[in-house]
Amino acid sequence: MPAFHNMPAADLVPATTRLYTGLRDNTEIAAALEDYGYGKTAGDDGLALVAALREAMRVQSTETAEKLSASQASALATAAVRTPFVRHRRLARRAHPRGSAGHAALALGGPVPTSETALFAAVRRFYELVRDTPEFAGTVRSLTPEAVTAALARLDLAESAEDDQIREAGESQRATALRQAAEQALREEAAELAEAAKEALADQPQQREILGLLER
Repeated sequence: MPAFHNMPAADLVPATTRLYTGLRDNTEIAAALEDYGYGKTAGDDGLALVAALREAMRVQSTETAEKLSASQASALATAAVRTPFVRHRRLARRAHPRGSAGHAALALGGPVPTSETALFAAVRRFYELVRDTPEFAGTVRSLTPEAVTAALARLDLAESAEDDQIREAGESQRATALRQAAEQALREEAAELAEAAKEALADQPQQREILGLLER
């Protein structure tokens, strides 16, 4: 008899579909199980659990794909921010060497931050200072007002992409929890029905075969 509690997830849907379809469509099986608490709608009710799991699996698959897509988009957007920032920061160090006011103000000491949050904060501070502080304007080769505007626009996109990634990760976690709950409910109900059918149809192997419950 199938072990619904630990059956591989890939086998659960077809096995339970067979189980509940047999209960719904076979009047002799339904009659034998009526005293075990399975009424006229028990087959349809079980198939509704199967349908719920199918839908939860579909949603989880979609959310997982969207999470991966958002993660890739965020990584690309972050790279588009980091690469020019590293170059501009290196050029700024030449224009504002260690010990100068510009070096301190533009936070040119130490390595480039590795976390996205710290990186984005450093990038915004750097470019906004260059944009808004007259003594820094034009001091860094190739860092024109147009380049600063473009850098800040890329930063806005990267921050938005990071927000999308965080949101998609949360939705993916919720979808996984819903799928797990739907799967657990189906496993428990199918196992209960299987035990009842094993007893009610103990001397009717053909009927147990219809439900997919014969010992292998």
